[in-house]
Amino acid sequence: MDEYLAIKNEIVCNDKCKCCLGETELQNIWEQHEFEGKNETYGQMLSECFGISWKPSNKPEWICNICVSRLGDAMDFKREILITQDILQDDLYINVKVEDGEDSASQVDKYEDVDKYEDVEYLEDNPEYEPENNIPSSAQGSTRVKRKPKYPKRLPRHRRNKTYKQYTKNDLEEAVLSVLCGEMEAADAARLYSIPKATLHAKVNESMEAKEDEAKPPNNDKYYKLIEDIQKIMKYTNAIPFRTRAVNRYYCFYCPSDGPFFLDPDELRSHTHTKHGIEKIYSIERFMKPPFMYEVVKMDIYDLHCTECHIPVPDWNKMFVHFAETHKIGFDEAYTKIIPYSLASNLKCVLCNEDFPNYGHLDAHMNQHYSNHICYECGDTFLAAHRLDKHLKVHKIGSYPCKLCNKEFKMKRYLSKHFTLVHRQERKCKCLYCDEKFVDQFNRHKHVTEAHKDKVQTITCEVCGKMFTWKSYYVAHMRKRHRGEKKLKCQYCPKMFLMPYELTNHLVVHTGVKNFVCLCGESFKRSNDLRKHVQAEHEDGKMIIGE
Repeated sequence: MDEYLAIKNEIVCNDKCKCCLGETELQNIWEQHEFEGKNETYGQMLSECFGISWKPSNKPEWICNICVSRLGDAMDFKREILITQDILQDDLYINVKVEDGEDSASQVDKYEDVDKYEDVEYLEDNPEYEPENNIPSSAQGSTRVKRKPKYPKRLPRHRRNKTYKQYTKNDLEEAVLSVLCGEMEAADAARLYSIPKATLHAKVNESMEAKEDEAKPPNNDKYYKLIEDIQKIMKYTNAIPFRTRAVNRYYCFYCPSDGPFFLDPDELRSHTHTKHGIEKIYSIERFMKPPFMYEVVKMDIYDLHCTECHIPVPDWNKMFVHFAETHKIGFDEAYTKIIPYSLASNLKCVLCNEDFPNYGHLDAHMNQHYSNHICYECGDTFLAAHRLDKHLKVHKIGSYPCKLCNKEFKMKRYLSKHFTLVHRQERKCKCLYCDEKFVDQFNRHKHVTEAHKDKVQTITCEVCGKMFTWKSYYVAHMRKRHRGEKKLKCQYCPKMFLMPYELTNHLVVHTGVKNFVCLCGESFKRSNDLRKHVQAEHEDGKMIIGE
């Protein structure tokens, strides 16, 4: 029986307090602990105070901090009782109710062995109290001896320790994580982990607030200094901020994101000055929220001049010198967080005067002038964090095969684009001038040239004067005719090619292999032939392209 109780005790008290089965803030019950300059062993204290025959075992046994506090109070109370008993040994004071026919002395003699009733409390005013049979009736109601209180005196709030009776700390963390991740509702998590709903809701809200704090800018002072610098530039110059979402399309900084765009920079400047007026200076903060989305601000400084002196400012860097020397105006964040552009028909970098055929090339070039963020792989510099994040994907090169046609791609985003355009045929490319959508940019461009002829812009090659209606055509022309060197030679004939896909399309002439198969079973030598077949013969636009 003793062996059974020992095994049961070991199982129940495993990693728990041996007094209350608590699970937090545990200490070894048989090790020596220092308290007020004295060494204490809690196991010996429990045996001494409560007469429990506990002995050290091979496995560690524990006691929580709350029970240690209670044990200390119990030991102090026991010492107080013993001291009081020593005092009362010589002179015993007992209020004895004198009965008829007996004097007080006889009553004292009769109950001189009153020590045996010291742990009993007689309550005269309690009608429900029933005295025990072994206590003389003559002593009932006359002697008041208070028994030891069941619980120690309650500690102040700041000295109390928290314990988890129904759940562990790990259970609480797992429940909070499952709610934040959306795996289950708070009520289900509370039921699964045996956690009160109010406690779980409080912890979830606390975690969400902590995440919001992490999403805020690390230094709000820099954010407000940037706003002040923007206001200074707009107050003392004719510069205006702007946004871009596509090449050669400019958006007003103050209008909603679905507002109008401008192909002509002069129209953008006229719109900003006439529609937004003086508000564009003092309400700039309202349009820069949330702050973490505006790490940098693009500024158009075309025909830049000082509005105080009414004199032209030669370039961006000399503007800072002019304001410092002439107007005693200084800047903090403008040197690295405000990116200058001179929007005109002929785009040039305002810092090095290099020419660019379009805004996209100029915008990418500005990364070379600002080293706010540096790639740890190749050392390239970037003016904003989101540009660095986009660049880092270039270094994540691997093998990503398509599960439907077994084509392999070096980057995951190429695979995703292939799956969307080839197999899923989703219409994600929306026309900029109407609500119609298309599966790719080529079909959108074809639609624009047919339905919105007045909106089509032409790009002229500076070398040969050839004109193009689409940027992709122009870029391919420059790479093939004026910048590229044909290094890929056909193994069957002396022809040379610049791009691998050109060589692949040419080899079909010699091999005759038809790798591009439609769902209807017809096969083709080239992907363009398959695409034309699908557009002409199938309304759903579905096709399968083989290797």
